[in-house]
Amino acid sequence: MTKSFTLFLNTANPKNYRQINSTAIVEFYIDWNSFLPQEYTKFDVTTSLKSQASTATYGAVCRLSANFSGNSYDQTGTQNSFFLTLTPKSYYTSAIATKNYFESTPTEFGHCTINRPTNNYLVITINAFGGLAAGFPGYILFMKFTPIID
Repeated sequence: MTKSFTLFLNTANPKNYRQINSTAIVEFYIDWNSFLPQEYTKFDVTTSLKSQASTATYGAVCRLSANFSGNSYDQTGTQNSFFLTLTPKSYYTSAIATKNYFESTPTEFGHCTINRPTNNYLVITINAFGGLAAGFPGYILFMKFTPIID
């Protein structure tokens, strides 16, 4: 059975992160040595996200990038960040009210391979296709790390 390690990040908990630009750019502090076993040097990372619901209208698909300070690679071999597609969704709370939120679906999971992080800061950036997603709602981000055994 393959081991995996799940990281749960929540922008509602300001104790382990700082906002650089609203929730569009957030820097999380992660003590990687206490979280990831030191005997592994590479990890396959999958990611999913769900934002808080609000009455604001979201029309554009957004993308998330995670910067592990030069230690990550996406599926095309591009270094520094990987992307997760965030699709706007809605649900009705009553006949006249709608709540909107962003979510990644199972087919839109972000995926990358990273070397073991050495910098304890993880920078998450959320972009709309025209620039930073200013006013992006708070969110919960799950990152699953699976060791790659050489």
